Amino acid sequence: MVKRDFFIEEARTPLNQQARDLFLEDPAAFAEKAAECAQKSLQQVYHNNPGCSLQFTKGPVEAHDKIIESLRTADTSYAMEDRKAMLVDWFCNHYKNQRVHVGVEASTVETILLPSAKQ
Repeated sequence: MVKRDFFIEEARTPLNQQARDLFLEDPAAFAEKAAECAQKSLQQVYHNNPGCSLQFTKGPVEAHDKIIESLRTADTSYAMEDRKAMLVDWFCNHYKNQRVHVGVEASTVETILLPSAKQ
């Protein structure tokens, strides 16, 4: 849920004026547009631009599922910054001892192979 104050605060210039205006004028249309954008983003998440240093892979599914589970079970009574810190702590603690191989080549992205979650 997006807080109205986040979009109408006048102390900063909106990053997307069109989105701000739509949010203020027609919240239902804004919600529909936001859902469309999120769906498009999910469909294109694995389309990596050549030469980009940040790349997304399709697997391992088990690792993605663990991260999603951690996000969904977060206590929403905490502030967003606190929840973000808790996720980072969980992620670091969960994966700190599982890094088994790193390969870096000039023509490829860094690859980190993690053991299966079923171990």
